Amino acid sequence: MILSEYNMKLSRNHTGMSRWRQASVVIFIFCGIQANLLAQPSDSTKQHGFSGAPYAKYAPETGWVGGFVGIYHFYIDPDTTEHDIRPSDISGGAMYSQRQQFSAGINTDEYFAHDKFHLTAGVHYQRYPLDFYGVGNTSPVNPIDHYTPVRKGGEFAFTKNIISSPNVEGLNIGIEGELRKDDVLESNPGGIVAAGTVPGAHGGYSNGVGAVAIFDTRDNKYSTHHGH
Repeated sequence: MILSEYNMKLSRNHTGMSRWRQASVVIFIFCGIQANLLAQPSDSTKQHGFSGAPYAKYAPETGWVGGFVGIYHFYIDPDTTEHDIRPSDISGGAMYSQRQQFSAGINTDEYFAHDKFHLTAGVHYQRYPLDFYGVGNTSPVNPIDHYTPVRKGGEFAFTKNIISSPNVEGLNIGIEGELRKDDVLESNPGGIVAAGTVPGAHGGYSNGVGAVAIFDTRDNKYSTHHGH
């Protein structure tokens, strides 16, 4: 397991030590911005649009955070008169915190050939300075080191629909993969991280590929009333 994952779990445990640290307040400072653009009248059911919003939140591990998230939805197939055709989308976001933590990513979720094929993929970058409390259940109240992990990577899944029924996607089978690289950009000189005595102190790769089966019974991709 990578050092940043150890520390994020431990820092969350430390937030439970006081009532103040349990609080995590999210404030949406603007309403979502929507612009739905209809296609030509001949394709009356074909539409695309954008929704996005800036946001601000607060947590003990980050201080104040500002960012933006957005999603653009569209149809790939030219004929969208069938009601069970699902929209595709591209989404992304970025955030920057009071503690100089930064993350950004973009994802795509695409349906081809009247939902016979489904592609999901994404790329992400994260630079997240953190306090280090050690590894294990006996970690101290105060941090014993400070370091800046950097995570870069992407993942994908490509599936083919095997069993479907009206208004739901059904059973998809295909392949998925992940490529991830973790580095420790900087740490306190002479600290436990710099000494390389904890797992993940030198970074590493997390790569893999394999088969995947997905059973999707949602009646709607964005506003699900039935299924899962």
